[in-house]
Amino acid sequence: MTVMENLKQYEIDDPNFVDDLKKSDSHVAKVVKWLQGKGITARKQPIKIRDKVENMSAFSDDGDIFIDWQGGEERVEAKQRHINFTSENDFPYGTIIVDAAHNWDNANPKPRFYILTNDAVTHCCVVKGSTYDNWIRVKKWDRFKKRDRWFLECPVGCAKFYSMDSKMEIKPNENV
Repeated sequence: MTVMENLKQYEIDDPNFVDDLKKSDSHVAKVVKWLQGKGITARKQPIKIRDKVENMSAFSDDGDIFIDWQGGEERVEAKQRHINFTSENDFPYGTIIVDAAHNWDNANPKPRFYILTNDAVTHCCVVKGSTYDNWIRVKKWDRFKKRDRWFLECPVGCAKFYSMDSKMEIKPNENV
């Protein structure tokens, strides 16, 4: 299959990409508002919507959110998980999907944090990028993309859980 045929197949396999991107942008805005409410200077990156699938690499983003952190700027990724949880105690699995493996592999800079919210965006868990050595690569069926993909998962014990109304306990002077 040629590169062009692969791209056309990708467009067939992921026809909801633009709608999903717009929903994700709204979700990221909620996470930014939560961070700002905790006194963290956070900026949502603008989304870029590709004009055609052949240009997808030119439209890939370089992060969802950037925060002021320890005198510099750090990347934060925000992901909405379509599961219900409020804490480590009621999280339904022993691991949590952090991201698609290629997103982490290609990230420059690497995310300082992943903020993974529940479906209702009332609770989240924060996974530090520095816990990467505890993550595992797993091949799973992606029910949204309708194909096998490689993901990175971390043990739930590596995450810190928060109510989206609670004080975020991560402080800029932490060694993360």
